[in-house]
Amino acid sequence: MNLEESNDFVERQRKNDSRKKVIIGSIIFCAFIVVLLVFLIIFIRYRDSLKLKMYVDGREVNIKSTLFQEVDGITYINIRELATMVGYEYKRGEYLKYSEDIESCYLVNNFETVAITADTDSFVKYITPAVVEDKNNKAVLGNIEVSVKSDDDMAEIYKIENPIKLIDNILYMDFNTIVDMFNLQVNTSSANRIYIYTLPTIVNNVIKQLPSLGYKDIDGTYENLRALIYGIAIVGKDNYYGIVNISTREEIAGTKYSEIVFVQNVKEFLITAENTVGLLSREGNTIIRPTEYDEISVLDQVNGLYQVKKGRYYGVLNRAGEVVVYVENNQVGYKDVKKFTDDNIENPKLLFNSIIPVEKDGKFGLYDSEGTELLKTVYDGFGYSTKTTDSLNEESRMIIPESVGIKGIIIVQKDLYGIFDAESKSIIIPCVSTKIYSVTKSGKTTYYMEYNDEQIDISEHLEKNNLKTVKSTNISNVADVDDELDF
Repeated sequence: MNLEESNDFVERQRKNDSRKKVIIGSIIFCAFIVVLLVFLIIFIRYRDSLKLKMYVDGREVNIKSTLFQEVDGITYINIRELATMVGYEYKRGEYLKYSEDIESCYLVNNFETVAITADTDSFVKYITPAVVEDKNNKAVLGNIEVSVKSDDDMAEIYKIENPIKLIDNILYMDFNTIVDMFNLQVNTSSANRIYIYTLPTIVNNVIKQLPSLGYKDIDGTYENLRALIYGIAIVGKDNYYGIVNISTREEIAGTKYSEIVFVQNVKEFLITAENTVGLLSREGNTIIRPTEYDEISVLDQVNGLYQVKKGRYYGVLNRAGEVVVYVENNQVGYKDVKKFTDDNIENPKLLFNSIIPVEKDGKFGLYDSEGTELLKTVYDGFGYSTKTTDSLNEESRMIIPESVGIKGIIIVQKDLYGIFDAESKSIIIPCVSTKIYSVTKSGKTTYYMEYNDEQIDISEHLEKNNLKTVKSTNISNVADVDDELDF
């Protein structure tokens, strides 16, 4: 090898070494960039995971600063904002009343109306006629045709653990209540992620699963479709119906009933067999066998009371199927309660959550929720209705509220009025008054009775005679707000 060839070799080696260094450097640089990008992605995802996000039917929704409030360690959600997200129309004021009261609202979809009031431990659903929304004049939910089984505006009362709150003139509800109120499925298993699924989406998902469950159809009544949000489907086969747990695929009730109705506020099933009605629990346990009664309906979910009908007579049973009020009455509850709209009677079949009015042969009496007869059925009715000739200031009343010092029910006998106290379970004022009514002035309501043409302030009379049985309480909204929420 001559000198020139040696120099060329050395130069080639130098260039090769240089290229190798460039390649190695490029590889190291690219690896660094990749590592940096991976780190950035991880960091961004980590930072993103710390931010609360909410998805409705797979779509991310905007979370406003007013959506959540933290009160006494409980997460509350803005009712109006959530209603807009999940397909309900929000209307301010009391349902069926022409008001703009910010302390009340009602929510409307195509099949039901939800009535809500601040500082109450319940809300009420009213099943409404199905709204036609497709070109074939059929009411639909998801991809199936839907009908409504219940009577128009049938009321369903839902008791809730934490009362509705009015915070900064906005109505809020305990987040854990949204499943029942809005018919939703909610997944909060991932930190700072809320996944919400509405009933139409749930219906469509279940329809896809039916073949694997061994069924062709689910019952298309709105009341029964609401069972799907709890993972339960009412299925049909050859005009008979059964109940199946969707996730476990276990049969809760075989397809042998001519009709099944899901009662959402108690999570139970009314079952019809051979023209008689029974009651099953959510787990499929028999509460009332379908062998004796023509009709069963929920009277009160908290006390576990059911109204039953046999022929033309009504009675009341408890959850054990035991008789509370014998099936011998023409009516359970008081049908004329609509005369007393100012009383805001939530359940006319269970006054003050403890007293059951009954009517037999045109006369009225009272039972408590355990079946004790408190007033024999000898009274002419309940409540005082103002006459057109009376002073316009007089307001019709059926109950005397706790703010007066009793849980009073106005009783009537021979056109004279008295007061039964649900707390002491006794008549504290006999039927001797010609009127019992209220007057509201400057926002304050005062209750009066008239005796021998004398107007008597009921609260003062009770105080003077040591008849008050309920201590007055002042409820205030105290909210400690914390914007950082972790689900």
